[in-house]
Amino acid sequence: MTWFGYKLHLAVDTKSELPLANDGEKAPDLIEQVATRTNTRFFILDAGYDQMKVYEAAQNV
Repeated sequence: MTWFGYKLHLAVDTKSELPLANDGEKAPDLIEQVATRTNTRFFILDAGYDQMKVYEAAQNV
């Protein structure tokens, strides 16, 4: 199997389409970064973030 490309995780403002933050490694840190700067109501993440620590971070903002 071969693969070519890049993987990048971003938090993007849906109105301006500008990035708010990127995760680097951990979604809970990303969630906290975004929540401190915006009035976030929803987090939409792919299956790679299906972890209890991610759910807890999103619930606690």
